[in-house]
Amino acid sequence: MQEKYPVPRLAVAAAMRSSRWTGQWVTLAFAIVATTTWPAYGGEVAGWESNQCVACHQVEQLPISLGHSMSEWQASSHARSGVGCEKCHGGNASIAARQAAHEGVLPSSDPKSKVSPHNLAATCGACHEGQYEAYKDTVHAKQVASDSDAATCLTCHGSMATSYPSPCELKARCGVCHAEPVQAQAALSWLAAAKTHLLRAHRAVDEARSTAPDWYPGAVARFHSMEKDLAAIELEWHKFDMEECVKQSRDLLSLGKLLEEEAHLKVKLKQEMAE
Repeated sequence: MQEKYPVPRLAVAAAMRSSRWTGQWVTLAFAIVATTTWPAYGGEVAGWESNQCVACHQVEQLPISLGHSMSEWQASSHARSGVGCEKCHGGNASIAARQAAHEGVLPSSDPKSKVSPHNLAATCGACHEGQYEAYKDTVHAKQVASDSDAATCLTCHGSMATSYPSPCELKARCGVCHAEPVQAQAALSWLAAAKTHLLRAHRAVDEARSTAPDWYPGAVARFHSMEKDLAAIELEWHKFDMEECVKQSRDLLSLGKLLEEEAHLKVKLKQEMAE
């Protein structure tokens, strides 16, 4: 019997070898940054001298009850993108006095907190608008209103947005409610495979640049169109429409393979003509 959600074997093999997306999958500029472990910075964080949250918490350890550490933020894409503690937690990063600096900062257990499960998606959505728009009407978003343990941004991405689940991890992350998240595993596997083939197509097109100058501009345009398709699929994932993710990822994978094969053929023909 043919599986309804067949998973590409190469993607599964890669996922089995690593509990996170591999570095190869995220080399492309358009890919989401995701690695197994972010390297910790030593010493102070450059460029944050005027941010009092950073200045204080670099030398004063955060309470272990928070579930994350300063070093996680230091190594996150948020730190590299200029997103400080106050953007998510509130408070005033320009004030050094403890009480004034923490005004408005509430624990996540407080329903009024910006990082409460009930408000977290909207807080993240202040920057990640597309993902929030995709998520806000899903069954998970609706469940959060009555169940603080329902899936939020934190479930997949962690407190500091340094985490991206692999297909193998979904059983642990989604297994609280879903016994066998087969659809989600298939969707992530196909998405990973599509990213891999786009990476290979990108390299192949670059290699064919000098051998097929007339073909190259059109190939680049096709590649950029595939980049947009990939971004659209990632937004579709935030709607949890797994069937559509599988379908679109498979189509994108085929387009990536076709572009890669064309590029290799251009190089091969040029070499044969030179012989």
